[in-house]
Parts: sequence; C-alpha cells; structure tokens
Amino acid sequence: MLNVNQATKNAWLNNEIKTYRVVLNDEEIMSSKIYTESMKIDESVNDFDSLHFIGCVPSRLEIEIREIDPAIEGQKIQVYAKAGNTTELCLFTGHVTSANTDAEKTKVKIIAYDKLYEINNMDVSEWYRTRVFPMTLKQFRDGFFSFLQVAQE
Repeated sequence: MLNVNQATKNAWLNNEIKTYRVVLNDEEIMSSKIYTESMKIDESVNDFDSLHFIGCVPSRLEIEIREIDPAIEGQKIQVYAKAGNTTELCLFTGHVTSANTDAEKTKVKIIAYDKLYEINNMDVSEWYRTRVFPMTLKQFRDGFFSFLQVAQE
C-alpha cells in the first residue's frame, strides 16, 4: 500500500491531470513514447477463490511503448505517476519478462513482474540448512529477507 498525504489523495480523487514516467534500466522513456491507456498493473495477495497459505502473487505490469529496442528482457523497469502538482508515486518496480513488437513493429508490449516473481523460483534450502537454531522469529525473518534481498518496513 502506498503511503500518501491528503493533498495527493485529493488530486487523484478529483481527477487532476496525471502524468506518468517510465524508467527502463535507469534511462527515462520520453512520455510521448508511452501508451498510457495500455498500462495495466495487477496486484494481489492471492489468486485463488479461497485463501491459500502457499505464497504470494507477484505484481504484474503490462504497458506498450513505441520506438524502443525490444531486446529488453531482464532489464529493470519502474513506473511513476503524479496527479497535479503533488508528490510523484512509484507504482511499480520490477524486471521485464517479455517484450514483443506489434505487427507493424511500431510499439513494444512489455510484461514485467516484481521481486516476488523471482523469489517464487528461488531455492532457499541451502540458506535454511546453514541456520543455527534456536533463534527468534525476528532473527529468522531478518535473515530470510536479507537472503532474498527484500527490504522490510
């Protein structure tokens, strides 16, 4: 969940002019190249009809951008948004998993996932075997998050 001030909330609720910014591998994509109407971000804790305690669902970004090289798989992508004269918000940070050009080769459809996508496929067994028990749950969590390179709040 994003922590935003009241002025930012009001700007979004009042449909003030929104601007979007995409950064691909630390290079900003000009806003004129972004098809903002194509942007879709899916976030969910669970994608089942009932609650399952087996993991979390990674966030997914889908966006179309024109005039870029489609050879961008694996690159870091970030999406920012701003309403009116308020604080810019980071809506998504992840890595590109696919980038395909359309039939006319004028735009690239990008699909990216956040850190959870990578974590879901990690083998943590070696890390776990090196733990020395007993330890507190906080010590376990801190060590685990450090191993996964995930920041905690």
